[in-house]
Amino acid sequence: MSRKLTECKVNVLQKGRHYLTSGFGKRTLRGVEGYHYGCDFVGGNDKRAMPDYVTAFEGGIVTKATNDIDGSVPSEGNAVIIDHGNGNTSVYYHLKKGSVTVKKGDPVLRGEVLGYMGSTGNSTGAHLHFGIKQKSKWVDPLPYLTGEKSLGFDECTLTFRTLKKSAKGKDVAYLQALLNEKSGEALDIDGSFGAKTQKAVTSYQHKNRINENGICGRKTWSALIGCTR
Repeated sequence: MSRKLTECKVNVLQKGRHYLTSGFGKRTLRGVEGYHYGCDFVGGNDKRAMPDYVTAFEGGIVTKATNDIDGSVPSEGNAVIIDHGNGNTSVYYHLKKGSVTVKKGDPVLRGEVLGYMGSTGNSTGAHLHFGIKQKSKWVDPLPYLTGEKSLGFDECTLTFRTLKKSAKGKDVAYLQALLNEKSGEALDIDGSFGAKTQKAVTSYQHKNRINENGICGRKTWSALIGCTR
């Protein structure tokens, strides 16, 4: 198996060593011509290919997560799919059985561990199949990893629950983590929307010219998710 070290500005492998083994487009696999709707990566080093933890390409909501596949069907094996908003999704296939750390409905941050590289589904060895779909059309994901292309601010529009003081839940914890990351806040990530979180939201809104009401609605979510690049 040929491997080519690819310099990625956005990681989908935790250690950041992405060896491309099969790119996007036409290919012949086991003597059969077909089309590869993503990129295959392994980790490791220049001398040896090794598995690695798989991480989220971008923040979003998990729309699919399977964790109990150990055979060749379905072809994607254990898989995670993330919705990044406005028709943008990313897929992570062939994950190791029992290693998937997220479930459907979970919000995830860029770089969050999703599972461990495996060889479930239609696979001949441990690797990650990573793909991006835009408005139901597969696109070459490599330029998005190398930084040549971006999903863009306006394209990352997610529909989250509107959050205000007294709200509780995992989405509140996600909001707190984003505010810590983007604004240098030091909020406790406890999933409870109190006075400190409200103050941090208001401050973020002021800096980003969003209506300062201390409520995290669509525009505030969009700014927080979309400004990661």
